[in-house]
Amino acid sequence: MQVSFSNNYNNCSFCANPFPVYRAKEVCECVKEAFPYISPTRVSSKYRNKLLMHERILNSIRELQKKIEVTRNMREAVLDKPVEYYRALVNDTKSIRALNCGEYASLSYLSLKMNGVENCRLANVITGNGRNVDHTVVLVDGGTENIVLDAWLGVVETEKNMNALYNTKFANFFELVPNEKVKFVPIKAVDIDENSLNQIKSFVPELYVNRNMNVMA
Repeated sequence: MQVSFSNNYNNCSFCANPFPVYRAKEVCECVKEAFPYISPTRVSSKYRNKLLMHERILNSIRELQKKIEVTRNMREAVLDKPVEYYRALVNDTKSIRALNCGEYASLSYLSLKMNGVENCRLANVITGNGRNVDHTVVLVDGGTENIVLDAWLGVVETEKNMNALYNTKFANFFELVPNEKVKFVPIKAVDIDENSLNQIKSFVPELYVNRNMNVMA
């Protein structure tokens, strides 16, 4: 599920401008509306046992998963070319009509950047004992506490509240044991400079939440 970029971050240190949870929720909803497609890994995680009894559906899910993996591998060749990378991400997702947490996270990150949010990072979800649960989200500076934007689940919460949700409501999705805490470890995203961002905006305007979004307020 995760996006495999090199990890050069040991902690999440953002700038001082806080970003409210409700704004992050608007971004999450925007991404979900712009890309209203199935997630093979989410279906598999949520209906793991039921799928075993429906071979045709299970095979369809596996086919979509393979397509996602193929396009991910192809995008590895343009990680240093943000316009090409995000164009491929958008086109691949629309063509396959499916995406997983890595795609959701990258599209959420892109939407945040398009809407003027600088203090955000992709992050992997790691358990307290260091186990990688193979899941990627976006961290946003919320001032006193980071905000976790998880478009794969369709949930946005503060880091503390999200940790509690992962350990209770969504524990089965990530095969967490009772009271198993998680950490959100920042990873490197495909950087977007100002010139690249202006080009990207032209082919994916649906990721604008509000052209007048003011994150400095």
